[in-house]
Amino acid sequence: MEIKKFDKQDLSDNIELFCDLYHKAFTAAANREIIEQRYFDNPYNELLMYIAMEDGKIVANYSAVPIRVIVDGTERKAALSLNTMTDSEYAGKGLFTKLANALYEYLSSNGYAMIIGFPNFMSNRTFNTRLGWKTVLEIPTLKLNLKEINVREETASMPFTDSFDGLICDNVLDDIHVALSSEYLAWRFKKNKEKHYNVLSIDERNWLIYQFYNDEINITAINSNDKMKEQKLIARIIEIGKKEDFTCVTTWCKLNTERHSNLEKLGFRLNSPIRTFGLRCFDETIAEKVYDPRKWSIQMGDDNTY
Repeated sequence: MEIKKFDKQDLSDNIELFCDLYHKAFTAAANREIIEQRYFDNPYNELLMYIAMEDGKIVANYSAVPIRVIVDGTERKAALSLNTMTDSEYAGKGLFTKLANALYEYLSSNGYAMIIGFPNFMSNRTFNTRLGWKTVLEIPTLKLNLKEINVREETASMPFTDSFDGLICDNVLDDIHVALSSEYLAWRFKKNKEKHYNVLSIDERNWLIYQFYNDEINITAINSNDKMKEQKLIARIIEIGKKEDFTCVTTWCKLNTERHSNLEKLGFRLNSPIRTFGLRCFDETIAEKVYDPRKWSIQMGDDNTY
């Protein structure tokens, strides 16, 4: 069996084998277009993938995507843990751990400050006990039941736009958070081949990104430097939900913030699902800070599940 780091040419040459493993692991379809957008088109332009091959097929994979995280106002190289897949015929052979540790060694040696992710209840213990991760946050969903509220204000006259072009994310210097450059926003949301995202903006610095999911509206990212404009954006989403007969609006929001208080005032309440956020830090100079749950500001769109 061969354990190796794939580069983009390797993945391109073996993309059908990769899709075959994906289908076996998740019973979901993955095609060349989806894989190329996810792994080739990332604005930070590096493939972070280790695979195990035997008898001409890919039998296990651990991959991440490069991102940037703002720590103390400085942009740091980081990775978002993504697909972990093992062919059921090769389960129990320790391939997941071998591939993960190989990737972490590469990240540590190439200037990456950390790898972050959202392991589910089945894998979180493994990440913590075998891969050196620490659980940082358990994130509840904030949910607004649209059937129980009336529309509070009319926003039809507001000059909203629906273009991703020119959006700016204002860095919050006292929070650790995923950097949302215009290039990253385009890759993560606008050009996404698996899900469709919508944007609602008042101007370049006051916007939110949302998606329709079954009978819900998920607010996946918010950026605002103006309290009143932020309230108008959320009010508009509520209006859309009521008009189109959705049952609820959901989002994530950091506790003890003005935004959280405003969402509670609107009727958002803590609900399930609860997601786990964790990481492994490779830079000891920032480890104490990044393992502190009070320092992080995490949005729903930081988790590729949403």
